[in-house]
Amino acid sequence: GLFALIGLALARPSIRFDGSSASGSGSLLSRFTSQETPIAAAIVIDSSPRMDYQIANQIRLEKAKAEARWVLSQLPEQSQIAVLNGVRRSETFEVDLYSAAERIDRTASNPEERSVGESVAAALRLLKSSELETKELYVFSDLTSPGWPREKIASVRSQAEGIGVYVVDVGGTETNNSGIVRLELSGEVLSSQSTLELDAELTHSGQAGQRMIELITVDSSNRPAPARSSEEQPAPDQSEPNASDENKPSADSKTGPAAESLAAPTDPATPAPGAEAEGQRRASQIVEFPEGTQTEQLNFLLPNLPVGLHQGIVRLTTSDAFAADDQMYFTVEVQPAWKVLLVAREPARDARFLREALDPGEFRKRGNSPFQTETTDFESFRAMTDSQWDSFRAVILLDPPPQNPALWKRLADYAAQGHGVGVFLGRNANPIRSFQTEAAHELLGGKPLRQVRAEDDGFSLAPDNLQVPTLSAFRSFGEASDVPWSLQPIFRYWEMGEIAESVDIEIRYSDGRPAVLSHPIGQGVAVVVSTPVSDAPGDEDPWNLLPVGENSWIFVGLADGIGRTLVGAGNQRFNYFPGQTANLRFSDGPVPTSCVLTLPNGQTTKLIPDAAKRQLRFGGTEQIGNYRLRSSGTVRRENGFSVNYPRGELDLSRIEPKLLDEYFGEKGYRLAKDRNGIEIVVARGRVGSELFPLIMLCVCLLFATEYVFSNRFYR
Repeated sequence: GLFALIGLALARPSIRFDGSSASGSGSLLSRFTSQETPIAAAIVIDSSPRMDYQIANQIRLEKAKAEARWVLSQLPEQSQIAVLNGVRRSETFEVDLYSAAERIDRTASNPEERSVGESVAAALRLLKSSELETKELYVFSDLTSPGWPREKIASVRSQAEGIGVYVVDVGGTETNNSGIVRLELSGEVLSSQSTLELDAELTHSGQAGQRMIELITVDSSNRPAPARSSEEQPAPDQSEPNASDENKPSADSKTGPAAESLAAPTDPATPAPGAEAEGQRRASQIVEFPEGTQTEQLNFLLPNLPVGLHQGIVRLTTSDAFAADDQMYFTVEVQPAWKVLLVAREPARDARFLREALDPGEFRKRGNSPFQTETTDFESFRAMTDSQWDSFRAVILLDPPPQNPALWKRLADYAAQGHGVGVFLGRNANPIRSFQTEAAHELLGGKPLRQVRAEDDGFSLAPDNLQVPTLSAFRSFGEASDVPWSLQPIFRYWEMGEIAESVDIEIRYSDGRPAVLSHPIGQGVAVVVSTPVSDAPGDEDPWNLLPVGENSWIFVGLADGIGRTLVGAGNQRFNYFPGQTANLRFSDGPVPTSCVLTLPNGQTTKLIPDAAKRQLRFGGTEQIGNYRLRSSGTVRRENGFSVNYPRGELDLSRIEPKLLDEYFGEKGYRLAKDRNGIEIVVARGRVGSELFPLIMLCVCLLFATEYVFSNRFYR
């Protein structure tokens, strides 16, 4: 018996659950298993930007790659091996170990095309296709929250049965990091008379410390852009009517309580460290962070930027263990003040609310209003020449009376040339037949059918979301439901029917019918509002109370959004997320035959614009930073855009341990932190719990028992 047990121990038997090494299903079986049996293995490496966090002078991604290479070297020969990361591609097993090692070495941190959860699901699908009996999945991740979305749990859980899952944690439980998590611009297209406002949100976790954040601008003309602290910005005149109390309905700009304004620009001859050669620091602020986790809101103001394209960086001046969130980039375009013509039956009366919302009287006196408005009546408007119309970026008809088809056609042609036409329908649209002609339908995008009257407290605007151009001024609220639309009642409006396919219903009423419609016409746009904004509270039976009352800022924001949409500032975009297609437009002048795009890393690529559509599209937006476009040839044009990580992608907070239980089952995976841990859990998972220690204990017990009995009976 003694020699039999010694022979059994040397054979290294093991006991494991039948089926998966980590699934925990089936009955207990004893069998002789070899770790040299070929297996199907998938290695998933988290390549998100969060893996660039540095711990003990080692980047998390480099640690993950080193551990993955070691695991690769321990796999049995003739195994099938696949290597997956955050880059989408056709998933297949590698040709050999060398190919797998090369793919591990080439893995680099990039903006995520897919999360770790998605990569795990893809790896499980690939392993299921293998004919080998033993299948193993190795996941190397820092276990940060954005990489493990809950919507992937069902897909992973349904495929994990029968596969040994090993999760290697290369992260840490504590982080010491400060970063910029959000940069919000007051607009991406600005008037030369308006102020660029930048709201930055900073987060901090870890030890207490002091950080400085600075604003650097780079513009095509290389001219200084003076900055002001938020306290220096002139406030709107409180004596204006309700509609002009504020220029937009955003929350008051705030600077963190511990922030100190250092708005004085530095010497132009000595740019800030790390700034581009033509860049210049415009302002800076210091933030004191206590120990723990905290969020701070900072504000920068850049008034009176010159006409042209402007790019910049908001960044922390000192680096820490995680550099990816230490800066954010932005691009804005500054255009000449937008000239808008307001047409009404009685301009002084009917256009006063909209004019004060777009072009407040106090701003007009100082000459710093973003919109330059003029008013006229319908008779004078019809008598104006085409060249007079062309001097305005947009025309807005306020409660127009019936018009002949020739005028509707002329307005449609005016919009097609790149202008904007706005129409506010009201009580004067009688008879309605003239608004239902084909010429009117071409401009309006729909046909007004009948008047809808409220029976009780009235209707209200009820938009689904704030991402439409006409609601750009409200996006700081977060959700459409956060705006108190019901406080500005609407009692009557025109029901719109036969809406064209090209029309976007941007805002609806609380009863679900369309309120604000927009649709492209050639190179321009038309916006139709089915209720007027020219009724005063004292009017008999007003159609709505949008422009008046304590909450008239809602109307100011709506008017600003409609105005920006009509002048082309509401639908232009210069700031993107990685992977999105940048669309650069050439709104005026000749379209260049070719352009050279300079990437953030300094490399250049030649692009050909679409002359017919007057635009250039670029899909290679993987790099973070500022992109600069310059035309080649005789036509000289400047353009560009910026790419930043979306909010939340750089969140370093860790997942709860129970989330892995939801992904793989409570006993469906094994967790390790280093090579020793990997070796132990893989050995247990692949061959089960070895019986060698137990057998050797039996050998000792048998020997001792034999010794006791032999001596007892010997006497």
